[in-house]
Amino acid sequence: HPPIIKGHLLLLLDNHNQPLSPQANVAPSASKSKRKLLLKTPSQRRKFSSPVLKKQYCVLHGSNGLYQLRYGESFTSPCAGVHEFLTTGVSLIEHTERSSKFDFGFEIVINPNEDSPSLCCAAESEEDFLRWMAALMGVIGNDNDGVEC
Repeated sequence: HPPIIKGHLLLLLDNHNQPLSPQANVAPSASKSKRKLLLKTPSQRRKFSSPVLKKQYCVLHGSNGLYQLRYGESFTSPCAGVHEFLTTGVSLIEHTERSSKFDFGFEIVINPNEDSPSLCCAAESEEDFLRWMAALMGVIGNDNDGVEC
């Protein structure tokens, strides 16, 4: 199938180019002192409290209600990862505490009713944000529940 949309997005990924779990970056204030005890160096604390986005070339593919977002360093580079099972009527685009830390940030949630993967993303500009929102809302079809464009 031809791509629905393609271009650069900033993705919150670990060192193995896999999405970070939502729990990895949202820490309740009550456990803050305990968390500091577990982290040994100041650089580890900074990495934990300041998530970093990686610029990736993303391509949204699919049809008939089932889609995937492939990403890698460039259009011609090997695929570094795939965010699969984006499903019309089930998956959501949300503005979360984690995504609100970034300009033009949003979160792609596979299935909000289960413990399923989510991908924290950010566009580089308002124009790119609006392009990605139109494409994602067009395939997911959740009537703009989570993100206000």
